[in-house]
Order: sequence, then C-alpha cells, then structure tokens
Amino acid sequence: MLMSFRNSNSKYTKRSLSLDAVRGVAILIVVVFHFREFGIFPALPSPYTVVPMFGMFGVDLFYVLSGFFITKAIISPAIWNPGSFLLARVTRIYPAFLFSLAFFVGLKIFNEKTFDLYLLTNIMLHSLMLHNLIPGIGGSINGTYWTLGVEFPYYFFMLAISYFLRTWKSFWITSVVMLVLCLVWRAGVFLFIPTDMGRFFASTQLPGTLDAFAFGGMAAGLVRHEKLNQLLSLWRWPVLVIGLVVTALSLNYVAHHAGHYWALGWTAILWRSSLAAGFAIIIAACANMQYSKMLHYSGLPWLGKISFSLYIYHLFPAILARKYLPEVEWQWKLPLASLLALGISWASWRFIETRFHRTTAPIQ
Repeated sequence: MLMSFRNSNSKYTKRSLSLDAVRGVAILIVVVFHFREFGIFPALPSPYTVVPMFGMFGVDLFYVLSGFFITKAIISPAIWNPGSFLLARVTRIYPAFLFSLAFFVGLKIFNEKTFDLYLLTNIMLHSLMLHNLIPGIGGSINGTYWTLGVEFPYYFFMLAISYFLRTWKSFWITSVVMLVLCLVWRAGVFLFIPTDMGRFFASTQLPGTLDAFAFGGMAAGLVRHEKLNQLLSLWRWPVLVIGLVVTALSLNYVAHHAGHYWALGWTAILWRSSLAAGFAIIIAACANMQYSKMLHYSGLPWLGKISFSLYIYHLFPAILARKYLPEVEWQWKLPLASLLALGISWASWRFIETRFHRTTAPIQ
C-alpha cells in the first residue's frame, strides 16, 4: 500500500515554537503542583483552591506530547531506520537521567548517612529503567522518576510496532487497538484491585497510559497527512478552541469527583482518555501555529526547551526549602526555589542534554 503520510528525507527541521510552548505549559503546571505540595506556592482563595491540583495532569500532557513526537519520528522518514530512532530516543533522556540519578543518590546518602543493599538495588533498578516494576521504588530516589519508567518502555513498544504505523490504514487500526488495550487494562484494574493506591499504581503504568500516547500519535498522523494538515492549518484556531473546551470540561468534571476518583468506574477507566483527547486536539492545532513574537517573549518556549531537565531537577530546591527554610514566607521561598531550579535545569540542558542529543529534528 502506498503511504499517505508526507515523508521527508531531511533529518533536520525547524523546531515548533508553539509546541515548545505547550511543553512549557506542561512543565509549569507540574512545578506549580509540586511547589504547592512543598509549601512554596501559596494557597489560592476559594473557589480556585483546586487549580494547583490540576498540575498533576501535566504528566498526561507530556505523555500526549511524547506520543505526538515519537509517532511523527516513525511515520515521517521516507526510509525508516530503527537504529537511528532508538539512538535518538536513548540519547534524548538517558544521559541527563543518569547524571540526575547520581546527583539525587548523592543527596540521599548525604542526608541519611547510609548506603545499604536496598539502596544499591534501588540504584540498579533505576539505572536499567526497571524501577516501576516494584511499587514504592519508582519515586523513592526522586519523586518524578516514576514517569520515566513509563516513558522509556514506550519507546521500545513503539519500535516493536513501527512497521504497522507507516501505512495509513494500519496506522489507525494500530492506534485504536492501543486505545482498546488501555481501556481493557484499566477496567481490569478497577475490577480486580480494591485499593486506591493499588489502582493508581497499576493504572498509571504503560498499558494504562497507552491512550495518552495513542491520542498524541493520532494528532501526529493528522499533521503528517497532507490534505488533513491543510484543513488543520486553515481551521487551527477553531480546532484549538475545541481542544481547550474538551480539556476544560474534563478538568471541571474531575474537580467535582476528585475525592472519590478511584471509586468511580467513569473516572478510573475513561476520564483520562477524555483529557488526553483534549490535549491531542490542542497539540494538533498548535503544530500549525505560525511564529509569534508574543509567544516567543512569554518564556514558555524556553521553558519547553529545558522542560526535561526542569522536570527531573525541580524537586531539589523544593526539598531544600522545606528542610532549611520552614519558617520563611512563600514570597521569599518561591523566587529562590524557582531561580535555583531554572539554573540547574538550564545547566543540565546546556551541558548534558545538548551534548549527547545534538539533533534538532522534529523528534525532540
């Protein structure tokens, strides 16, 4: 079957400023959520107290973005090279992750003044990206690492099914199968695991997150299809509004059911799919946005560019603030923690990420 995607032999293309901005939004709301948990970000007055809670779903937005970029990296080349794909994915996150792992392990040893067999096993599992296999291990060294235990296996999963994604018909069949597999998995978790924490752990591992990756992949398929992308480009603002409305309705629903999220089948099984669909529509619209000086000077694209390093390091200043500045008002802690997080993250991006991952291709 002839391919229906727009293919290119060009390895390098211009980064999308608007999609970097979407990344910037994702990392910003995650940081606000965690800073609020550590008492660095102030409590908001009613009825806005629930807003920082939405930051936990920044992870879902990152998953949808990953689905978009990874799928685009598979369907875009005229000649598919699995080895280049895998090398690009490993160099994208693994070196920076290992440096941060050494940093947080050193911090842990310094604080606890101990190094035992449990910590050694923990380090080995993290180094192999197997830390999510055991409940309680995934975030024990750094609370953000558990999502990397979902992201990294997804790369290999996509590599395994890449053949089925490179033709139009099989692309959509495979995407639907991913959605169905995700929903069946989460339904099984809801039926057979009785506790909230058990449901959370099992539902947020790779089978239970395939909907976010699949919706992101579908957005990439639309963008890479010549005729459909023309329509998206023409109607990008209405499409963006639709995506924002779907996202807002999803968040409004969960705001009223947050207290019993895992006890309801609709939320535990289906709700995250509606949120991921809203995110995917936003991404499909933003992929066709033109350069904007206002967007450029907003700082969001820059945050998006350093978002991975900021994600893995932003808990460090939060931990320091809670330990050494417990009595200091948030007005002082917030700028200090923010500057420290941005400084470390920029250094990680500049001297580690860009050193090992030099490509500016659209698989960022």
